[in-house]
Amino acid sequence: MQNSPYTIAVAAVNASGNLSSFSNPGAALLVSAPGQAIETTIGSSGYTTTSGTSFSAPIVSGVVALMLDNRADFFLHFLALNAIGVCVAPV
Repeated sequence: MQNSPYTIAVAAVNASGNLSSFSNPGAALLVSAPGQAIETTIGSSGYTTTSGTSFSAPIVSGVVALMLDNRADFFLHFLALNAIGVCVAPV
């Protein structure tokens, strides 16, 4: 996965918190969220279980919003370091 200052890499994890097989690991990841075996609606009256990083995206959006609200200076610094391939852990 290539680092970019214009993207936020998202990983999907399973119920145990392990990286899902369809997610890419690496230093470019900012945050992960549940995205495997997610129960959702299908059609007008049914339910199904499915997986994908798209199901992680709403949670990730909320986490990033909280990070920006709480520590905008650190978050922007994190993105700049991420763009040049440096891995840091947000606190």
